[in-house]
Amino acid sequence: MNPIQRLQSHHWLRLSEAEYRNRLEEATCYTTRATKDADGEPCWFLVDPCGDDCGEPWYEWADLVFETYPELERYEASLLGA
Repeated sequence: MNPIQRLQSHHWLRLSEAEYRNRLEEATCYTTRATKDADGEPCWFLVDPCGDDCGEPWYEWADLVFETYPELERYEASLLGA
């Protein structure tokens, strides 16, 4: 993640996981699921509207936010008419 991208995602990292998950679901119909892998390490999955996990898990919450926040920003811009 480059410094500019880190700054752009910083706003979203201030939300709790529940707040971010709710905003993501409102914007995209996708959600997140916290779980543990086979070794007991905490991780998060992106979950599609059918309830299926999308791809590999993220092992850092900030990485999941970094990958998904652009969709939230597009959604919020559309609400503002931008």
